Amino acid sequence: SGASTSARTTLQAMNRRQAIYKPSTSSTGGHVLLFSAKTNIALVGLVIDGADLTFDTIKLQSSSTGMLFDDLELRNSKSQGLLCQSSANGILRNSYVHHSGDSVNGLEHGIYLNTGCDNWVIEHNELAYNSGISAQLYAQPKNTLFQYNYIHDNCDLSTGGLQELQISHESHLVLRNVVVSTKCRVGIQISLQGPLNNKVRQNSVYCLSGTCAVHAGGIGIANYGTSTEIADNIVLGYTNQLGGTGTGSLIDNLVTGT
Repeated sequence: SGASTSARTTLQAMNRRQAIYKPSTSSTGGHVLLFSAKTNIALVGLVIDGADLTFDTIKLQSSSTGMLFDDLELRNSKSQGLLCQSSANGILRNSYVHHSGDSVNGLEHGIYLNTGCDNWVIEHNELAYNSGISAQLYAQPKNTLFQYNYIHDNCDLSTGGLQELQISHESHLVLRNVVVSTKCRVGIQISLQGPLNNKVRQNSVYCLSGTCAVHAGGIGIANYGTSTEIADNIVLGYTNQLGGTGTGSLIDNLVTGT
């Protein structure tokens, strides 16, 4: 562990994304990297490959707080690319998370924030070709800043039952992302775990062809979604540009088209 977020213990590649960590055996229960009750650690410029193991490329648990993951490539996980459980105040930025999940483990996700993973910043990443959702904010994480990400070609093993990005619970800000879909039925979905006070602003959501053209909507709000703000977004190519409006939603300046 490091002393603080300004004095993290850092493991950094000398050359950006040329140092590859791809273990063939694991002492961490099938995860490539497992952080349990560790704090203030930074990984920078590494490639972390889960092709030969059975679960996540990175898993955080037991209050592993203050973690920084910068300029990583997380690939070929059999489960999640990054799985967070009960570990707040993390940062994932400038990274490429792709090809998470397989036909054995099913529809797994690039990023999965679970209960207790509050106050994360996820920004300037590319999230693509994951078997399920690019990022699943599920089971009551709060206050995520999710911005400037390029999300495309997820739901890779789906038959049309998922979304590119899933937002649940409360007080997330989804800002200035580009979402491009072909296989997912929805671009950005706000549902599950009582979604409350979430803001979706200045995103560009495109359906190019395929499954997304005939399903729920570019941005979807479940009926039990409360006080959602949808403002200044562009949604193009979906049969329904907005799938549901929830309760007490503010929907302003939604640019739509085919």
